[in-house]
Amino acid sequence: MASFTPGFRSVSSRIHTDHETLINELNELDGALDDLADCSALFAYRAAAERVCRCGQRLSQIVPEHFFREETLLLDTVAKVSPELAEFAREMRTQHVTLRGRLSEFCAAVQNLESPADRAQAVNAATESGRTLASELSSHVVLEESELDGFF
Repeated sequence: MASFTPGFRSVSSRIHTDHETLINELNELDGALDDLADCSALFAYRAAAERVCRCGQRLSQIVPEHFFREETLLLDTVAKVSPELAEFAREMRTQHVTLRGRLSEFCAAVQNLESPADRAQAVNAATESGRTLASELSSHVVLEESELDGFF
């Protein structure tokens, strides 16, 4: 790995920092979803829904940028190291596609929180899709950190 350029090291460090940011955002989302699922009063619902919406907005900005940076600047490079890492990079790209879909589902569910026809249904949809996104994205980040540890 000594042949990697300082530019690559800088990029991989940025990816690692992105991962830490994503984990923090996912923890915030989990807390916001807990608040949303537990609220019964209208004012509490509005505050919880607003918090979930903010998490969704931040994730919808962070995730696509991170995936692009990771795919073009990190995975393309590490895929050249070995066949195993090339396969890992392909799997991460496949997971990125799935996770983009999960993020879209979550963002659609979050939009329904703003003026739901059925508040309980909107809360359930946002909570379910948010928890799925948080769980899968967190597992994805942990896997990347584990497999690519020597590159960060």
